[in-house]
Amino acid sequence: MGVETKKIQILQTEVSQVDYAAAVKLFRQWVGSAEGPRTVIAANVHLVTEAALHADYAATVDDADLVVPDGMPLVWASRLLGGSVRERCYGPTLMEKTLDAFQGSGATHYLYGATPATLEKLEQQIKIRWPDAVIAGSVSPPFGDFNDSVELGNIEKINASGAEFVWVGMGCPKQERWMQHYRRHLNAKVVLAVGAAFDFIAGTVSQSPPLMQNSGLEWLYRLAMEPRRLWKRYFLRNPYFIAMFATQYIRHIFGKSQANQ
Repeated sequence: MGVETKKIQILQTEVSQVDYAAAVKLFRQWVGSAEGPRTVIAANVHLVTEAALHADYAATVDDADLVVPDGMPLVWASRLLGGSVRERCYGPTLMEKTLDAFQGSGATHYLYGATPATLEKLEQQIKIRWPDAVIAGSVSPPFGDFNDSVELGNIEKINASGAEFVWVGMGCPKQERWMQHYRRHLNAKVVLAVGAAFDFIAGTVSQSPPLMQNSGLEWLYRLAMEPRRLWKRYFLRNPYFIAMFATQYIRHIFGKSQANQ
């Protein structure tokens, strides 16, 4: 019997109300299924806001089989709208817990994204922390727009490796667009867009302290670490999210009061 996943719509994005255990349980089912690939997105405020502002990207996100609440603001937003989720399903931690759960099972993983230097360090860390995990291969794709001949050539390598999990770390919105565009060419069982997980696990970018993560202040730490790259995301997109969600929440409360009359 499948795992039932309730969804809460935040702006234009349906966010699954799952924790790490439920997500890993789903992955076990998918790996054992004849169907595939299933796609997974770790959604944060930036992603949800981009989806609300761009209809084509909203359709890309909606194509995923599972959209987990990567950031604490989405956990809080879900709860305000009647959701059941109590903790974030953070992309880097989800990757770690999946490697934990499938270590020694024979499940194979492919790493797609980042730079060659980051991939090398990531593979080293995986070998140290998960010595029984099977890494079937890795590729650092070119930056910029997709080139079908290049991407399909890389997908041939992924398929030839027999990998069941494909971890995609190219950043939002590129990684989600890649999954939607090329999923029909992939033979893997589970394809996951996990953003900065490659850099965090490899140790090339430092993570914020747990207290900042749990209090929703991870963005402030990341902004301090990479101000030139991230300032537009946080100063231009976050206000959009706050304004649009406030409108959604007011409508939600008004709708509940009308229903109770």
